[in-house]
Amino acid sequence: MTEAQYHAIQIKAMRNGRASYRSMDSQGEVVERQLDRMIRLKTVIRAKTYDKLAADWAEFKKRMNAAEKALADAIASGQW
Repeated sequence: MTEAQYHAIQIKAMRNGRASYRSMDSQGEVVERQLDRMIRLKTVIRAKTYDKLAADWAEFKKRMNAAEKALADAIASGQW
């Protein structure tokens, strides 16, 4: 493998890591908006609202794990 090919692999891994991070960050913003809405409610928070928050949080954790793997792969691609 040439140095240029190796560099291309590194760049691709970094881009994959960045894309995964952005996906996780976007989902984190969804969770944050959900929490903000719950804080602003003037009524008792019902279980259905917590169910939505739990589902959003589970999706955030899923994306966080994917981002962690992608970034770990990017770091590992630097080990020539």
